[in-house]
Amino acid sequence: MKRLLKILGYLFASLLGLFIITITVVMLITNNQYKEWISSATTSFTGRECSIEGPLKLNFVPALSLHAEDIRLQNAEWGAKQDMLSVDRLLFNLELLPLFKGVVDLTVELDNPEVLVETSSTGQSNWEFSPTGQRTEQGTVISEKKSEQLEQKQVVSKKEGFS
Repeated sequence: MKRLLKILGYLFASLLGLFIITITVVMLITNNQYKEWISSATTSFTGRECSIEGPLKLNFVPALSLHAEDIRLQNAEWGAKQDMLSVDRLLFNLELLPLFKGVVDLTVELDNPEVLVETSSTGQSNWEFSPTGQRTEQGTVISEKKSEQLEQKQVVSKKEGFS
């Protein structure tokens, strides 16, 4: 019995040590490196330039949280404006301890989000993304009307934030 408790104690200490080392290594990576990785991954996934021009703060304990400012996502090449999406401030917070109970406690706050949703005269929508180097030739038609003009819809929220 003593041997079993000793083995369990060593196992627990090893797992705790591994957890502490992992958290230490993750915290040694600078927020600027995370900013570059997030921007690069988003650009690669969408095929459009993504930039985080303000500060970025990441925390892993006691909650997984991301706080970023001045975020921009480039619009389609044929779009009316340069940016499809711009957000003054983004806060994403996921509480970790409730996850052990099967509860997801997630907060997302956006300050001054501006989303430009538009469709070209060929029926291509600006929210249809393709990874870098893979451009789609034809988009989904959301309207039966055929028009030579660009259809434009803009969603703008001037609230301080919402959750």
